[in-house]
Amino acid sequence: MPFTSGALVQDRYLLERQLGSTGARQTWLVQNSATGQALTLKALYFGTGMDWRNLALFEREAQTLKSLDHPRIPRYHEFFQWQQPEGDYFCLVQDYIPGVSLAEQVHSGKRWSEAQIEQAALEILEILDYLHSLAPPVVHRDIKPSNVICGEDGRLYLVDFGSVQAEQVSGRTVTVVGTYGYMAPEQFGGRAVPGSDLYSLGATLVHLATGMNPADLVDGGFHIRIPEQLPLSPGLRHWVEKLVDSDPERRFKNAREAISGLRCKDSLAHPSETTYQGRIALRPGRERFCVEVAAREPAFEDILTGFACFILFVIATASTHTLKVLEPGDGLTVWIFMVLLTVGFWGVLVFTASNTLLRLLCCTCLEVDRELFTLSHWILGKRIFNKSGRVMALLGKQRLSFDLTTAEHHLILAHVQRWLNR
Repeated sequence: MPFTSGALVQDRYLLERQLGSTGARQTWLVQNSATGQALTLKALYFGTGMDWRNLALFEREAQTLKSLDHPRIPRYHEFFQWQQPEGDYFCLVQDYIPGVSLAEQVHSGKRWSEAQIEQAALEILEILDYLHSLAPPVVHRDIKPSNVICGEDGRLYLVDFGSVQAEQVSGRTVTVVGTYGYMAPEQFGGRAVPGSDLYSLGATLVHLATGMNPADLVDGGFHIRIPEQLPLSPGLRHWVEKLVDSDPERRFKNAREAISGLRCKDSLAHPSETTYQGRIALRPGRERFCVEVAAREPAFEDILTGFACFILFVIATASTHTLKVLEPGDGLTVWIFMVLLTVGFWGVLVFTASNTLLRLLCCTCLEVDRELFTLSHWILGKRIFNKSGRVMALLGKQRLSFDLTTAEHHLILAHVQRWLNR
């Protein structure tokens, strides 16, 4: 067996210690002998009688990892075939993420507070939002505590893409992969959609909150029963229950929608009270009133703005080129004029383009209780602005969003006032 501590793979990867082993696959912490960098090497033995489907999944993992670029997903380094007398080994080298898995933390007896569960959910959802926004969407299919690493920096990392699937519109059947208890019911039929990852995330959160394997909480209809005695707020409980609904049509459709629901989780306990006014969702709850303003749809004026930005870009580029070729003999006045002109064009371009993108991508969330409010702006699942204050300031001169019309602004404040006066 060539995989022993101290052995050298492909003349450059020094095996230090084994991190895991499953069947014909094993995972090692290695050191690049040329750079000294610590890496993870996953090896699949492929000898006589081995199942070709295992190799297909392993190659798919390598291809997918190579195409991904996210700070909390291990970075791909290389994939190669290592020939040995007893058979071939297919090896995948990727970043090593130092830390402990959530599974190890559960086994050590750690229990998560509600705030910690929310933070863990948000961090994993941010990764899933990236995966699900790709074309086609990338579905992990095996999210569970052992595949989420709490790094030394305190952030959560998603690892082990051995079950990954690039979702196809055709809905073709695929090899059934996943882990019972965390695997969405539709995966048993070979179907995986972005909502399948949300089910697995919900099962993972249940495990963190209860310390119990969700497989022990699944009923005959693949529905995870969250213990009633679990000290979760009604809002978070309903949000998690929506994640683990056995019917994918009743779950959140994707990570971004789940993030939005988490921000206004208190309103989920009373979904029948939700009303919509155009792009504004009004969700009154018992203790909190939540308002979500979706990013506006592109309009004809945005096309005109895009064309204007293109013209500005051409002019600014030409102005920059002219500035570069000016000779000292052209005069200081000409040089100053061209500098001001160039800076002006680039400034107008950056301001116009960024303002348009903000209007098209930015969502606003307002949460109000009896005394305080929290106002936040989000772009692609990431919070870019957050402000809190007293409700009276909100009802005064506080501007809710740079993209609200006067009518929309007054509509929201009127509903907030009505809720406060109940």
